[in-house]
Amino acid sequence: LLVGFFLLFYFLCPPLFIKNIGLSVILLALGILPFFLMIQIFSSILQTQEKIRQMNAVSIAQSVGALTSIIIFVFLLHQGVPGVILSYFIANLFSALLAINFVFRISPWPWYFNFKLLKELVADGVKLHVGVIAVFLFLKIDQLMLSYYKQNASVGYYTISVSLSEILLLIPLAIQN
Repeated sequence: LLVGFFLLFYFLCPPLFIKNIGLSVILLALGILPFFLMIQIFSSILQTQEKIRQMNAVSIAQSVGALTSIIIFVFLLHQGVPGVILSYFIANLFSALLAINFVFRISPWPWYFNFKLLKELVADGVKLHVGVIAVFLFLKIDQLMLSYYKQNASVGYYTISVSLSEILLLIPLAIQN
């Protein structure tokens, strides 16, 4: 649903905030979403079944896979932004497969859906998602506005500098606590 809504918005409205990014890169980035969500859901299942080592293995595989593939695609093959997105796609794909493997060991096939529960979860999830979008826009409106007027590289530098300054603010907060 999220990918569909994004594509509908992308094709009906001019892409205001993602200028200079090709459709193939956007589609590759959207392809990460199902695997990322699958990792989150299956990691939650592992956590509720007290399979913390397997849950951590999925998380470590995701991080190590991303780092390894970034080194390969960006530094060795010089692929740039598409290489970074492809790296995350590959890392999330393999991590999702690992999570599925662990859950299959806990709960063998066939799985079934409780459609009544699914309907309630989707209804609550839609409400929650609207709130998350509102919070995201509130927290990131400066970057979105800047991306309308400046190039992507300028927005990247701005985002990194804001993140670093927020990290530096954690030091006095930690001392205070």
